[in-house]
Amino acid sequence: PIVPEIRRIIRKPLFVEMNRHNPASARAVEASVIEDLMIHDLDILQHVLFGHPGELSAAGSLDAASALFRFNSTAAFISASRKSSKKIRRIYIEEEDLTVEGDFMNQEVFTYYKPGKYGVENERYVQENIIEKVMVNKVEPLKVELQTFLECVSQKKPFPVTPEQAVENLALCERIREAVLR
Repeated sequence: PIVPEIRRIIRKPLFVEMNRHNPASARAVEASVIEDLMIHDLDILQHVLFGHPGELSAAGSLDAASALFRFNSTAAFISASRKSSKKIRRIYIEEEDLTVEGDFMNQEVFTYYKPGKYGVENERYVQENIIEKVMVNKVEPLKVELQTFLECVSQKKPFPVTPEQAVENLALCERIREAVLR
């Protein structure tokens, strides 16, 4: 639910950072952290925010990986981990005079604006920002995804993620996996 709000707010991102970190879990996972966690952020970057990335570099392991992309003039950094001591699901976007911070778990979005008051007054550095909390309709994402799936099946409507998009996401996962294993 926060991604459409963020999409509505941003204009010309300079930098994007997305983090999806989990403590180790008892659930059996045969997929790497790239296919298990990072793929969600890859989908958001490719099919909601920017399109296909140009340059790509990646590092880490199959349990803790990071990737750096270039989407035209925007740099995007993604990290995913199963080794974290803290569960994190966040997005951070910087523009010239705006910063957007989103928390996927709490479904919160904050914007930080520079109103122009920066400098020195009375021999003191002055910096003022405007912080706004964006109103987000909080819903359980998995529940919405399942409801959407059921509606698509019962009403014979296309699913929001096309098979082509899913294949593109998996292909990008494979590129990252190959870079990590080098």
